[in-house]
Amino acid sequence: MNDTFVYLFIGFVALSLVLRPLFRRLNARRAEAQGDVLADRAGSVGVRHQLATGGASPGAHVFSGTSEGLSWSAQVEVTLDDDGSPSRRSRGQRTRITFPTLAAAPGRFVLAMALPPGVQVPPSPPSGEGGVLGKLAEKAAEAMLDLYVDGYFGAEHRALVNVVGAARPPGPPGLFLLSTDEALAARLLDEQGVALLAALREPVHGLARALDSFGLLATTAGLVVGCQVALYDAAALKVVAERVARLVTHAHAAR
Repeated sequence: MNDTFVYLFIGFVALSLVLRPLFRRLNARRAEAQGDVLADRAGSVGVRHQLATGGASPGAHVFSGTSEGLSWSAQVEVTLDDDGSPSRRSRGQRTRITFPTLAAAPGRFVLAMALPPGVQVPPSPPSGEGGVLGKLAEKAAEAMLDLYVDGYFGAEHRALVNVVGAARPPGPPGLFLLSTDEALAARLLDEQGVALLAALREPVHGLARALDSFGLLATTAGLVVGCQVALYDAAALKVVAERVARLVTHAHAAR
């Protein structure tokens, strides 16, 4: 009985080792086929498409285009399990739209976190609060911020975006704001900028739901808008990019 179990276990492991690369190749072929379809659809609305084959996100779909005369790129991806199938654990999907022409000052950032409807902006911690509890609260806030930045903008920005040393500029309800670039934050968060940010929540044809939750991050590499939705529909993606482009144009003009 024990020998039979051992043989079955060894056979299962061996089969898994053989099937896993087969699943990966199969899903790679599926991604290529999907990429061909997406490229045709993107081309019909004036957007370019290519499939990422290397780097940190192989298999991600990369779109690019021009809105309001400004170039942008967007990376769309879905979290995969080790066997190459969509993850049932996280079911993670995200889109990041980058406009490289609007950059923060060196070493500085502006973060705008759109909160879901009904969620209140957390209060600022009491100034000068110290002791063990203060340090624990600070570490917890940094850990949560790291998770958010990783999910919406990418792990490469975690070292830059921190609660400590950042200001909480005034803003409208439903936006959590952090900034170390006062000048850029003022341009993004004036009356017109706030209205353009609010427009990102408006319904988009082709999307089942509006982008109630999105994030905006300006760094020295440009401005990134991230959301937890896979915007494979190039027409819908273009609409969102056009809305972001209006905000970028405004921020340039407000200098």
